[in-house]
Amino acid sequence: MAYLLDTHALIWFLKGDEQLSAKAKEIIADDNTGIYLSLASLWEMAIKISIGKLKLSQSLEQVIETRAAKYFAVIDKYQTCAGFVNVAV
Repeated sequence: MAYLLDTHALIWFLKGDEQLSAKAKEIIADDNTGIYLSLASLWEMAIKISIGKLKLSQSLEQVIETRAAKYFAVIDKYQTCAGFVNVAV
């Protein structure tokens, strides 16, 4: 199954935040699950970092290089209409 990950769910996953359910963490961490990110999520995170509202343990570039390349496929707005959207909460 494939999931489109919300910005907050991604941030909570990266930070190990308790607000993300155990089931969602399990789904996101599963190598066999298709996890997709919108480019808008990365853009939103970049804005939050630049204005000091978001701090990550590594740079956004490092997140993209290490985590996104391994765990996530980044999609654009046209691909969100593909009919594979589920909610992981």
